[in-house]
Amino acid sequence: PLAMVVARTWETGARGRAGTLDWSAGFFHGVNHDDIQFVVSEQAGFGYFTNVGRTRRQGLELSASRRTSRLEAGASYTWLDATFQSEETVNGSGNSSNDEAAAGAPGFEGSIDVQPGDRIPLVPAHLLKVFAGVQASGRLRIDADVLAVSSSYARGNENNRHQPLPPD
Repeated sequence: PLAMVVARTWETGARGRAGTLDWSAGFFHGVNHDDIQFVVSEQAGFGYFTNVGRTRRQGLELSASRRTSRLEAGASYTWLDATFQSEETVNGSGNSSNDEAAAGAPGFEGSIDVQPGDRIPLVPAHLLKVFAGVQASGRLRIDADVLAVSSSYARGNENNRHQPLPPD
């Protein structure tokens, strides 16, 4: 059984309109206690969910869009700092920095220590969305969207220290 996640969050921001331009800006900060994370497990085959001490997600969101009678275009950007805030020890199978690798073993089995400040895997730090649309006729609208996402750490690299093996 998993413990209930308790989240304490706050957000502040502003939004406005200048003619046909809508804009917004916001800052958010949240700390989760007993957060639920997926961890790899040799015994279960794939992995399982478990509680971890504390995690934090904080960041900045900016957006702007402009609309005329037939055209609309805009963009939004998010900076997201998602980190562990408590020390954890998790399965580090396949992580080159696990305790078995440090002891001279190949590193296929072992555990890794997560430190406060290590980034949460699979959560990118930067997201940019750009969109445009045109009302071509009364019944036809054409839209285009582009999404750019920065890199993130892979699951199994919760300590952010894994290094790929050099090629043979």
